[in-house]
Amino acid sequence: MAKVDPTKHGSSRPKLTVDDFEEDVAILTIASFEEAEIEDSDTAEGKRMIAMLFFEESGDKAMYLNKTQLEYLIEGLESDDSDDWAGKQVPVEVKTGTFRGKKYEKPHIVDPDEWEEYMEKPKPRRRRKKAKGKK
Repeated sequence: MAKVDPTKHGSSRPKLTVDDFEEDVAILTIASFEEAEIEDSDTAEGKRMIAMLFFEESGDKAMYLNKTQLEYLIEGLESDDSDDWAGKQVPVEVKTGTFRGKKYEKPHIVDPDEWEEYMEKPKPRRRRKKAKGKK
């Protein structure tokens, strides 16, 4: 795939959602990484880049990455070449954030300064509640 430049990416909502997690922390194995250009009327160019990370454990569901999460991957995996990422494990944690005054939960790549702790002895995990109608 080649070098990854996190400055080209904006944030977006992931297709991999908190409902896909049974616990708040998961160690996931990277299957592949893809970038695509999409239409975006909010940008001067009318387009923007999106970054999608696929995990072996999540099938065809993509986790859309923002600039910070791309930077975490590059730092934690010690490579900005996404071809080096396949088969590597990364900790992903469900976090609560606020956007436009509303709270939401979303999976995030853990800060690489904490990866070793998560990989050796993951944080205590709480069981995730499944949304109504989900099994």
